[in-house]
Amino acid sequence: MKVMRSQDGALLESVIQNALDSVMITDTRGKILYVNAAYEAVWGRSPESLEVTAGSWLEGVHPDDAQGVRDAVDAAAAGERREPSFRVVRLDGSVRWVRAHFTPVTDEGGAITRLAVVASDVTEELAAHEALRRARERLDHVLAASPAVLYTVAVDETRQRGTWVSENITRVIGYEPSETLAAGGWLDHLHPEDRDEALANRSVVLAAGSL
Repeated sequence: MKVMRSQDGALLESVIQNALDSVMITDTRGKILYVNAAYEAVWGRSPESLEVTAGSWLEGVHPDDAQGVRDAVDAAAAGERREPSFRVVRLDGSVRWVRAHFTPVTDEGGAITRLAVVASDVTEELAAHEALRRARERLDHVLAASPAVLYTVAVDETRQRGTWVSENITRVIGYEPSETLAAGGWLDHLHPEDRDEALANRSVVLAAGSL
C-alpha cells in the first residue's frame, strides 16, 4: 500500500474524516502520526490526548489483549497484514470490542515507513452473536429433553430431501441424524405397515401446507 498523492487529496481527506471507522497512521513502532475524527468515538479518547502521549492509544487496550495488539504492530511493520479483535478500556471505564486492520504503508522505494490502522467498534455485533449462540444452546437443551423430533425437508419438483433433524432423534428412535438425512432417509426406517399412511400424510402436507 502506497501513500496516495493526488489532486483529489482534499476529497480523500474529507472522506476519511467523515468515516465511521477510526483511521490512524502510525510509525512502525505504533506512534500515532494522524487520526481522523472517528478516533474518539471508537477509542473513547480525544485526539488531543495524543498531543501529550502519541502512543496513548495502546494504553487504552485491555491488559489481557495488549500483547496481541503489539504483535499486530510488529507484524505490520515487518510487512504482514493483521486483523485482530481486542478490548478497549475507555476513560469512563466502559469496555468496548474493536476489530482493527493493520496494514503496512510503503514509500516509493518499497520501504515500510508507516502503518495504517482502521478500527471498528464491533461490540454490538459480538453481543448479537453471543445472544444467538445462547439462544441456540437453549433450543438444543429444549430439543434434547423433548419427546418430539423436529425435521426439515427441502422440496423441489422431483424429490424431497431432509436438510436438518434435531439431535434427540437418536434417543427417541435410535438412529443417528446422519442416517435419517441420507438418501432414502426416514422412509427407509418406517415400519412396512406404516409406510403407505406416512406417504399419504406427506402428500397432504405438501399440497395443503399442514396436516
